[in-house]
Order: sequence, then structure tokens, then C-alpha cells
Amino acid sequence: MICELCNLSEATVYLKQVIDGSEKELFVCEECSGKHSPEISSPMGMSDFLFGVGVKNSVKAEAPVKDEVSCSHCHMRQSDFTKRSRMGCEHCYDVFKEELQPMLAMMHKGYQHKGKVPQNAKLAMSLESLELDLATAIESQDFEKAALIRDSIAATK
Repeated sequence: MICELCNLSEATVYLKQVIDGSEKELFVCEECSGKHSPEISSPMGMSDFLFGVGVKNSVKAEAPVKDEVSCSHCHMRQSDFTKRSRMGCEHCYDVFKEELQPMLAMMHKGYQHKGKVPQNAKLAMSLESLELDLATAIESQDFEKAALIRDSIAATK
């Protein structure tokens, strides 16, 4: 199948959008999908779809460029986030805090992300906890408990 935008290349990307029961299908080549992504995603951008559905005012309409707030470190604007669905740098989270809070609250059921902990971090936290317990057991002269904790530490390592 040929790309429906450029009518030149082989269509390798299939886009289907369903809004209020109305379906829109589009077959495009990779180049056109990258080049025309804001137009393809109309009337709803991917960030609007993922974050904005059901959250009023979470993603504000694009303001003129001169009035738009931008990150002082990477110069990313709100409209850039709406198009790319990604922050430019770690400082963007502070700059766009007001816009992000409703989205994060909806996605994570709270304002603090509680994701997975890497396995090596879990191990380090477990060892640290065991070592504190060992110190407490030794201090209270509970040497039987200290021996069990020592064995747990050895098994964990």
C-alpha cells in the first residue's frame, strides 16, 4: 500500500483514531509519520490522549510563543511538551509543575511516583536494614538474635 500523504513510499505505519464512535484510518510511510505527526494526531495529540482525557485544564491550549513559559535550562515550551509528550530536562518538572500535577495525580493516583525499585537497590536497602538490626541486637546484648541476623546478612550477600 502507498503512503496516503506523499503517495510515493510504501506505507509502513497504520494509524487508527476513534472519537465518539467515528473512526479515522490512515496509512503512511515512516518519513511522513515523523514529519507530520502533529497533523496526524489531530484533533487530539498523544499527550492529550494519555494525560488529558477526563482532566479539565490539565493541558492548556497553545498560547502564542511570546507569552508561553519556557524552561530556562533547555528552553522547552508547553506546546513542545504537548507535541512530544516528553519533558526536555529535569528542570522542566519544576517549570511546568502546575500543568503536570493534575496529569500525574490521575496517572499515579497521587502526586508522588511510586515505581519499581531496581533489584540492586532493594538488596542494598535490605542489607542496610539488617545491619541496623544487628547493631541494635548487639547493643542490647541479644547475641542469639544477632547471630541469626548475621547469618541473614551472609545469605543476602
